[in-house]
Amino acid sequence: MVEDQKGQLSDFMREFEGHLAKAINRLDGVRGAVFERRFTEIEILDEYSFVRRIAYALCNPLEANLVHHRHEWAGLCLGGQKGTVRTTVSYFNEPRFRRAVRDANRRLEPDPNGVDPREFMQTAVLTVHPLPKPELQAALEAELRERERELRATQRGVLGIKKVLAESPVHRPKFTKRKRRPLCFAATADARYAYLQHVRAFVAAFRAASQAFRAGHIDATFPRYSFRPSAPSG
Repeated sequence: MVEDQKGQLSDFMREFEGHLAKAINRLDGVRGAVFERRFTEIEILDEYSFVRRIAYALCNPLEANLVHHRHEWAGLCLGGQKGTVRTTVSYFNEPRFRRAVRDANRRLEPDPNGVDPREFMQTAVLTVHPLPKPELQAALEAELRERERELRATQRGVLGIKKVLAESPVHRPKFTKRKRRPLCFAATADARYAYLQHVRAFVAAFRAASQAFRAGHIDATFPRYSFRPSAPSG
């Protein structure tokens, strides 16, 4: 969940996913697409839906029948705690390692022991804070308990974290589950309908401005956060 006050989420995700995909491919020694499809921006309209989205994300390993409890997950899956949590993560500084190897190869008398990759392991401290409002934090803790209870009651054939870590990073199922993406996340039908009306008004305003712009009216006013079509010709 992110807050996009200036309409820059698409630019951020393009840069983030692009660099992340390149790094993952280097680690796995493969090429090609990493993410199956483009990200979708789905608005969260109220605090109740916000809390439910966090609980959904934290409990994803349970819903996928990978582990029995979310705390068993080995990844950076933190949240739902009452206080601030700090955890130390290790990572390999590949750019520094590559530069060191390149510099070593350029020397007239290379080091016979070569460059030790272990010298380029670094650590960083990740700090995860609780939600800013006590009532939201309490709601999240209750939502996590309830969701975990429901998921554990229906779990069958849990894979377990040892087998998860033993899986090949390029393994993928033959068929993936796809659900229809919601227009928004809202606690009530009235809120969802009001949002739908807002989207329809946005689309209508953009179409009207686009038609005027393509007809030569370069001063046509487009809705906020939208992109103008290509310049009119003629």
